[in-house]
Amino acid sequence: MINGGYTLMALHIIDAVHGMVKLDELQSQLLDTPEVQRLKEIRQLGLANLVFPGAHHTRLEHSLGTSHVSSMIGNELNLSNDEKKLVTSAGMLHDLGHIPYSHTFESVLFSRLGFDHMDLTESLIKGDGELVLEPAVPEILIKHGVEPNEVSDLIKGMKQTPSQATLNSPKDGGQSHFCKNRLLHQIVHSTLDADQLDFLLRDSYFTGVAHGVIDLQRIIRSMRVLN
Repeated sequence: MINGGYTLMALHIIDAVHGMVKLDELQSQLLDTPEVQRLKEIRQLGLANLVFPGAHHTRLEHSLGTSHVSSMIGNELNLSNDEKKLVTSAGMLHDLGHIPYSHTFESVLFSRLGFDHMDLTESLIKGDGELVLEPAVPEILIKHGVEPNEVSDLIKGMKQTPSQATLNSPKDGGQSHFCKNRLLHQIVHSTLDADQLDFLLRDSYFTGVAHGVIDLQRIIRSMRVLN
């Protein structure tokens, strides 16, 4: 129960980049939290709109897009429902700690206060500290059987192990014997992840610069799990 006592179920939204996007109950309720809604006031590209007048898109739009792309990748790799909840939640929440003007003032934030947007993101997801008096995000995650610490770990990264799964082009279509946590982390944070796939398309669309135009469907359909 959120926002005055009603429960948000699955809903559909129209995204400028991805078209019709379906959000499940967990994604819908995360979207409705104050922590995530704050991102609609923060531009994705900071001050870039001074050069590219169309670049007024926000961190909220990008977070929705990243969650959607995470779901697409999860479906392609046949992740379990619990695993898809983890990666779509991480996609929705990965930019939670960004401040106005985003990376432009990040060095100032770190030099003055000793933490960066990743530290803020972790704190908001876990409900730690004094940033939010009544944290809604961890409560919703737990209600849906998702551990806030695991979501935070996917976003911040984990210690590497000798056997690491890698998302890559298929050689034998291998879908077996991989490090599950490493795989889930790479969907959200790696060389070619849901975050970058969304912002390449989104930033290109709103700036009018075509360098980031990619074939998203083809890239995702080429993904396999390799040992």
